[in-house]
Amino acid sequence: MRVQWLEIRQFVERLTRFARPASLALLAFALALSACGTSTVQMVVVRPAVLNTRAYGGTVTVGEWRPAFADYTEVAGQLRYEIASRMLDSVAGSVRLMDYGGGLVVTGQVDDYAMTLRELTRSEPCERDEAASGKAAEGAIAAGTRPLKGTCTWHWFEWRARVAVQAKVATASGQVLVWRPMTAERSGKTYEAKGYAPAPPNGHSILQSLRQEIADRVAGLVAPRKERVSVTLFDCAEPAKAVCEAGVRSLAGSRFDEAVQVFTEAIGRLEAAKVSSGELAKAHWNRAIVLQYARRFDEAWTDLQRCQQLDPSDIYANQLVDLQRERTMHLQLLDQGVAPPQPPAQSAPVAPASPPAAPAATPGDAPPPAEPVAPKATAN
Repeated sequence: MRVQWLEIRQFVERLTRFARPASLALLAFALALSACGTSTVQMVVVRPAVLNTRAYGGTVTVGEWRPAFADYTEVAGQLRYEIASRMLDSVAGSVRLMDYGGGLVVTGQVDDYAMTLRELTRSEPCERDEAASGKAAEGAIAAGTRPLKGTCTWHWFEWRARVAVQAKVATASGQVLVWRPMTAERSGKTYEAKGYAPAPPNGHSILQSLRQEIADRVAGLVAPRKERVSVTLFDCAEPAKAVCEAGVRSLAGSRFDEAVQVFTEAIGRLEAAKVSSGELAKAHWNRAIVLQYARRFDEAWTDLQRCQQLDPSDIYANQLVDLQRERTMHLQLLDQGVAPPQPPAQSAPVAPASPPAAPAATPGDAPPPAEPVAPKATAN
């Protein structure tokens, strides 16, 4: 019986909520198996700000960030600087940062900035690492008995870091528009070292990364931001396998029109070969994903509906929901003066026999619909 890999992954994710530790290895194996037959491309996409600063003149001032405790005074200053830096780097200069007098003012308080560290040990009987010596050892060796036993001790560190703030966005007149608590947490452990204590984790680096995560989220309240996402494409059956691989490379190279043409050719080859409906649905899925991130939403919607006709599955219905969310965010970006206008809907062109050459870069200052940053990575 054929089982779609995404259905397996969703089943495994649900099952892990109730799984016992003893079965986690089996679940991990099933999840790894589910990834076979797919390719992944990492994309950088633009996400809208929570508030549309254009309604307030498009200007922002980063006001005072207060520490809840005196120990956090330096941290509050660093966080204020990092928030301002991210606003200056906002997409397409959609936000202008001002020292004072901005249409919106971002202030806040640092409530927690701490890392707890515990050194733990455990002891177990084990074989001695050092060479046995003495008459007892010589007698044991001569008698052919097992090596001498001893007690070994393992050392390791467990840690938990947490940064918590309260962020507030208000108008220049003092009207509070957003008040939002934010928390970033991380925990982990070092490797277990036998007979010695390993180096403890770098607490400064861990807290710094959490602080930067908070700064990104605070800046995202008023400035559009970039976000890294991963998109999954199916490998195609013969006779379109090599064509789909070319389509993945086109997407990884940010050649959206070319990727659409190549996946259109793959669909034509599979239809001519009369492959199963499930295999044909995968090819339509691939083209729908490219169309979605090229902001050709109507065409992507048509492809995903075709997927459901060919192979009724929850994964295609879920992608329709994701497509609608992307369309909504695109409209928000338009309101915030970030995204270029959506091109008019048009039928996907049929590709020539061989993949076309990469088109020249699009002129203008508008950012591309999405910026792939990592080439294909296939799990087998």
